[in-house]
Amino acid sequence: MANKLYAMEQLTEEVAKDVAASPQEWMRFLNTASRLYKYTFPEQLLIYAQRPEATAVASMEIWNQKMYRWIKKGSKGIALIDNTSGSKTKLRYVFDVQDTYKVRNLGKDPQLWNLPVKGEQLVADYLQEQLSLEDTEGGLAESLHQAAKESMQEWLPDALEELRLDVTGTFLEELDEQNQEVEFRELMTNSVWYVLLNRCGLDVQEYLDAEDFRHITDFNQLKVLGHLGSAVNEISRPVLMQIGRYVLNDLENDLKTVAKEKEVAYNEFNTLIRESNTDNTEDREEKRRKQTMREISYSQNGEYQIPDISLEETRGTIGKYGMMRKEYLRNHKVARFNILTLQNRLDSHLMEIDSQARQRVDNLMNELLEKDPAPDKMADTMAWTRHMNQIKAQAEELVIQEIIYS
Repeated sequence: MANKLYAMEQLTEEVAKDVAASPQEWMRFLNTASRLYKYTFPEQLLIYAQRPEATAVASMEIWNQKMYRWIKKGSKGIALIDNTSGSKTKLRYVFDVQDTYKVRNLGKDPQLWNLPVKGEQLVADYLQEQLSLEDTEGGLAESLHQAAKESMQEWLPDALEELRLDVTGTFLEELDEQNQEVEFRELMTNSVWYVLLNRCGLDVQEYLDAEDFRHITDFNQLKVLGHLGSAVNEISRPVLMQIGRYVLNDLENDLKTVAKEKEVAYNEFNTLIRESNTDNTEDREEKRRKQTMREISYSQNGEYQIPDISLEETRGTIGKYGMMRKEYLRNHKVARFNILTLQNRLDSHLMEIDSQARQRVDNLMNELLEKDPAPDKMADTMAWTRHMNQIKAQAEELVIQEIIYS
C-alpha cells in the first residue's frame, strides 16, 4: 500500500507538470474539471491522469447502496489519495458511471444536469439575483464572467499571499511581485470562467482561447499550480452547484411560466390590434374612460367624508401602442400601474409611450427600407403592400420589446 500511495503522489506531481506545460493541456484538464467540479483539485488531477473522459465518479459503496448499480467485471478503479482519515493517508478508489450497470428494476442513473439553450437567460437572471450581479445584456456568458471576476477579487489577496511562499525554484520566481499578481489574477479569472462556460454547455471558443492561458507555463510545479487549481475549484464549485440545483428543481417550471406569459402577451397583442382596427375613436375613448382607475380623495362633511371624484384631464387620444402598454402594465407591472393610476398620470404616460412607439416604428421602417427597398408601387401594388406590411411587422416587433414591454 505504501508503494501504491507513493506512486499516486508521484503521479500527481507529474500530471501537474503536464497540464502546466501548455495552454492547450491546461484547457483539456479544465474540461475534465468542469464535469467533476465536486472533487478537489488534487483529486481532479488524478482522475484526469487515469480517466480524463470520466463524467460521473463515485465509490463502489455509493454505486451499490444508493444507486443500485454494480461494477462491471474487470473495471479498473481510479485511485485517489484520501487525507480525510485522521493522521494516516491512504488510497481510496472510485469508478466512473461507464464502469457500472443497473440492477434490474432498481438501478438509478446519476442526476447529471444539462442546461438547454432556451433556459440560458433564466439561469442568467437567477445568477444575477442570487449573486447580486449587475444587470447585463450579455446573457449567461457575461453573467458567468461577472461571477468569475467578483469571486476572484475575494480570493486573490489570501491566495496570492500563500502562492508567494512557494515560488522558490519555479518559473514564477523570476517575476517581480506585480507580474506574479497579474498572471495569477488573469489565470484564475479565465480558468473559473472556462469551467463555468464549459459545464453550462456554452461554446468556450467563442469567449476564450489558448492566448488567455499563456501564463500557465510559469506554474510549472505542483506547489504553485496547486494554489491556482484549488482557487479555481473552490470558486467555481458553489456557483455550479447553485446552477445545478436550479436546473434540476425549478428551470422546467419557470420555462413553462415564461411560455405561458408569452402566449398571453401574444394573444393580447393580436386582440388589441383587432380592436384598434375596428373601433372608431369615440369607442376607444369611451372604453378608456370606463377602464381608467382614478385616485379618490375625501372632504369632511360634518361627521362624514365625501369622495372628491374628478377625471384626469388629458389632451389627445391613446392609440394602439398606448393601449398595449396599458395591458402590459396591468398584467405584468401591477405596482407601477397602480402608482400611475393613483397619481393621476396613467393617461399621460400612455400617450407618451404611444407617441414614442409611433416615432420609433417610423424610424425603424425607414432604416429597414434603406437596407431592403420596397418594389415599385406603380409596377406591382400587391408586392409593394406585402413588403411594407413585412417591414412594419418587423419594426413593431422590435418596438414592442424595446418600448412597450420595458
